[in-house]
Amino acid sequence: MHVETQDGTQVTVILSADEAVWTLHSLRTLGADAGKEGTALAEALEAAGVKSPPRPDHERSEYMPPKD
Repeated sequence: MHVETQDGTQVTVILSADEAVWTLHSLRTLGADAGKEGTALAEALEAAGVKSPPRPDHERSEYMPPKD
């Protein structure tokens, strides 16, 4: 990711497809905490065709007992 242009009110950022997917996922996970700029960015990413990553079929968890 890098900043292509920047002026007083607008910034243009170049993202790879993977970065865009995970940025959208992060913004949607934050919800209202992302603020109005985060919400606007999430909407712009969706309008550009970026989709959140699919949810896994199952959550993986592993238990490691303490060493005694």
